Amino acid sequence: MARARNIKPAFFENEELSTIDILGRLLFIGLWTLCDREGRLKDRPNRIKATLFPYDGEADIDVLLTQLHEKGFIKRYSIDNEDYMQVINFVKHQNPHPKEAASNIPSPPGHIDSGVIPYYVTPDQRKRVMERDDYKCVKCGTEERLSIDHIKPRSRGGSNEDNNLQVLCLYCNSGKGNRTV
Repeated sequence: MARARNIKPAFFENEELSTIDILGRLLFIGLWTLCDREGRLKDRPNRIKATLFPYDGEADIDVLLTQLHEKGFIKRYSIDNEDYMQVINFVKHQNPHPKEAASNIPSPPGHIDSGVIPYYVTPDQRKRVMERDDYKCVKCGTEERLSIDHIKPRSRGGSNEDNNLQVLCLYCNSGKGNRTV
């Protein structure tokens, strides 16, 4: 099922992306509409072509996907003999509808699901805060798409101490913005 997604103006100014064929850039945008709320989908080039380019008979989608993978815009991976792909930084740039179903596709090995990784928060500190807040959003209680948030933002003088950090889901975090709760 295709979904509505956003295109930011910076997309057109990305020099690394400009090295990919124009049809590959259009494919990249199309992938956003096909992937789930975590930016994942099955790696099925023929199906993707039939969905996104039904009138472009000569388009070699597998080659274009390989270009996107090699440039770091997507990650192609296999788990249990199933092929998948992850759109890199998807949750950082897209705001899926809150009622959109959670992903049923496994994340690629080593992939951090959250698109919000604050500066100056160490992995050990992230783990401590996650454990302290019971791996749940302190605002809505969900256990999905979690991030670490500065209660008082650094831009407003907030510290990186554990007592100024909290677990929020991406939805609550984006709703909070640069405000102190």
